[in-house]
Amino acid sequence: MIRRAEPSDLPRLNAIMFGSRAYTGIYRRIIEGYDLTATYLESHVVNLDDGNEGARGFYSLQLDGEAELDLLFCADEFQGQGVGAQLFAHMLETAKDAGTHRVRIVSHPLAVGFYERQGAIKVGVSPATGLISWSRPILVIDVPAEGQVYFPTPGSGESPV
Repeated sequence: MIRRAEPSDLPRLNAIMFGSRAYTGIYRRIIEGYDLTATYLESHVVNLDDGNEGARGFYSLQLDGEAELDLLFCADEFQGQGVGAQLFAHMLETAKDAGTHRVRIVSHPLAVGFYERQGAIKVGVSPATGLISWSRPILVIDVPAEGQVYFPTPGSGESPV
């Protein structure tokens, strides 16, 4: 069940984020000091996949100005089971409900393949900054119009809508 995260979920959200194997080594710097807070929940749409097995993953979507997927995490033990794809599809529905037509994604380098399998298209690169000493791919995905259904197009690199 994917539902809106509440302040009581913050410990679980942070545990998923900080427990991610994808953010070890040099990549750990990007999430250090990035605790999710009640203020964050107020300024972003944060939805949690809260299955029978517990919190399986979450995403956060920023809708002020250009829509941007800020975070998408799937707990390590649930990776490869379609949880990330379900969260991504839910994020697109949320963006559609908000009247957004396109979502921008500044991706972790290791996650680009996942986003491309979901239909996102690479459109640029965010250069390295002081804290983040590597460039990050920028992708976009068009939000399905009303009446259209989202179908990811694995491997095509083309938007599914």
